[in-house]
Amino acid sequence: MFCTCNFKHFYKILQLYVIETVKIAMHALDTRDVSLAQQVRAQEEHFDEMERSLHKHHIRRLNEGNCSGSAGIVCADIISNLERIGDHANKIADTIYEQD
Repeated sequence: MFCTCNFKHFYKILQLYVIETVKIAMHALDTRDVSLAQQVRAQEEHFDEMERSLHKHHIRRLNEGNCSGSAGIVCADIISNLERIGDHANKIADTIYEQD
């Protein structure tokens, strides 16, 4: 049984959110814009919350039998990897504070 969690929808939202965060981080780095760096930090905090929520809901679906274990591993890995990219965007934004 594949994951019936409508993961494709969640993945697309997370993917777009992370891409936008990385773009903002890169623009903040190019322009040394502290307000953009702050925006990246805020988005990263929000993304961390989204990740925790998605993992919690996914565990519930696994426990209810609405998702297979192997599909669950793939979903969890994708969510974690997207969150890791968000962490890297945050580290890029942090360099702006260190250079000021």
